Amino acid sequence: MKEEKQHCPEVERLMGGRLPFVTRHGITIVAVILVLVCAGLLWAGGASRQLMEDIMEHTVQQIKNKMQ
Repeated sequence: MKEEKQHCPEVERLMGGRLPFVTRHGITIVAVILVLVCAGLLWAGGASRQLMEDIMEHTVQQIKNKMQ
C-alpha cells in the first residue's frame, strides 16, 4: 500500500533539504532586475536620473554609517 503523505510536495522537498527555486536563484534575479532598472533610470536623464543619483548617494551613506 502507498504511504500517505501529510504535506504538499513543496513542503516535503523543503523537509528533505532541497531548496526551492526562489531561495537559490531569486536573490540573483532580483539583483539583476534592480541593476537594470537603476541603469535605465540613470540613462533616461532628467528628474528620474536625479532621483536615482539621490537614492544611490543615500544608500552608500547608510552603508558607510552602518560600517562605522
